[in-house]
Amino acid sequence: MKINKPKVLIHKRQHHDSYAIAITHDSDDFHDGLLIVSAEPNGLDEDYDAWVIAAYYMAAELEKCRGGRGS
Repeated sequence: MKINKPKVLIHKRQHHDSYAIAITHDSDDFHDGLLIVSAEPNGLDEDYDAWVIAAYYMAAELEKCRGGRGS
């Protein structure tokens, strides 16, 4: 699968410490996501949390780069 015009959509869920992240082919619609992940650290499994925290961190950093505006 090749995404020629990747667009990263990030949604920080209200009242919850988690993100939904989608990569689309030049679309602003989460339903068009070719790759979608939900990131929420749970503290139950170190191996699992390492991957989730990496995704969570990247989502938070992308949001900072965007000036905090939601997608």
